[in-house]
Amino acid sequence: MTVTYNKVLSVKAGPIDETWTKEEIRLEFLIDPTFQHHWVERQFKNAPKHRGQSLPPGFPEFIDRPSLDKTTFPLPESFRELTEVWLNKLLNGLGFLQIRGFKIDDYSKEDAIIAYAGLASYIGDKRLNQAFGQLGHITSNHSYAPNFQTVEQVFHTDTIAGGNVISFLAINAAETGGDSLMSSIGKVYNDIAKTRPDIIKVLADDWILDQILAAIARRPVTGYGILGRHKSLPQPTEEQKEALDTLHFLAAKYSVNIPISCGDIQFFNNYEVFHAREGYIDSKEHTCHLVRLTLHSSRIEWEQSDYLKGKEERFIQEGKEELWDFNPAAPKAKH
Repeated sequence: MTVTYNKVLSVKAGPIDETWTKEEIRLEFLIDPTFQHHWVERQFKNAPKHRGQSLPPGFPEFIDRPSLDKTTFPLPESFRELTEVWLNKLLNGLGFLQIRGFKIDDYSKEDAIIAYAGLASYIGDKRLNQAFGQLGHITSNHSYAPNFQTVEQVFHTDTIAGGNVISFLAINAAETGGDSLMSSIGKVYNDIAKTRPDIIKVLADDWILDQILAAIARRPVTGYGILGRHKSLPQPTEEQKEALDTLHFLAAKYSVNIPISCGDIQFFNNYEVFHAREGYIDSKEHTCHLVRLTLHSSRIEWEQSDYLKGKEERFIQEGKEELWDFNPAAPKAKH
């Protein structure tokens, strides 16, 4: 995607139209039908009795997790070719894809997560540390943070400093709800530029925040629950509130709903799409548990400010210790 400067910025699509709407795509295209053949039949055919033979040699006992990459997690040539197709979809296509066919119940949780991380190494060159290590666990644990609750998650991007690809593995799905939603940033932007160029100028202006925010997100601006803005800061202006509302409701207007099933794997380009999540209801048998990886792909090249370049270098520095926590834990509120 390229950006041209006129009176107001306009976004031009890449080789495949990235400024899509939900009416222009069909959900079945999001579920890769070849995954069942390439992964389940070739990689996991003998599970679980002969697990060691159904995964790359040495998996998982002899793979050092910090060294988990394409060299230590080899895949058949046909499968490597398929991952190139997937990566191209993130680079030049819709900017996201959903993969279905991983029979996750055939494996222990730890084995499944390591296999998922091994696959993800073919999409992102680097894994970034998140708040609690390499793995982000998305569950309902009634904590202070909205992403750890069953409530709806509004449209946003994750931090764009370093993490240009976000990925999820569904360990478990909720009883009802919890669909993933994707929306084209380019489409939302072009709509605003055409109908309300004044909002573009508001969004591009300086905002007073608790901390520098390298993301497009509503709740860090408005606050949520006990995570409110510091009392010393002025509240967002009416123009800023309108701009945030416009982003969210246009993203919702053009978004596509993607049902989440147990074992689904999702990748999306953090520079190309907004993402959100429906509210959901858990039961004793079906409780939502997503494992998130934040990835960096050197194939995704976007011009960045010096500040973001510095943040990116700190996020993906070589040799940084990796922490792998396979069980979700409720974060503690910061005071």
